Amino acid sequence: MLKPFLANAYWEHLVKEALPATIIYSLAGILLALLAFRLLDWLTPGDLNRKIFEEGNIAAAILGAALVLGVCGIIVAAIAG
Repeated sequence: MLKPFLANAYWEHLVKEALPATIIYSLAGILLALLAFRLLDWLTPGDLNRKIFEEGNIAAAILGAALVLGVCGIIVAAIAG
């Protein structure tokens, strides 16, 4: 079992360093993934959002999902690297 000093140091590190870093990296990752999707929407002909959500175009949804997953993989590698 951890001594009280070690337990307090653990929680202090968690609250002061780890939690804020996790929140910042999460928000940055979500923002970059949304920007990548908007860039794809701008580069493709037509409105990608409308094609996916109103018309139910599966191919467009797969394209958008692949792009977002690829960008998120790059973000994870950059954060962990």
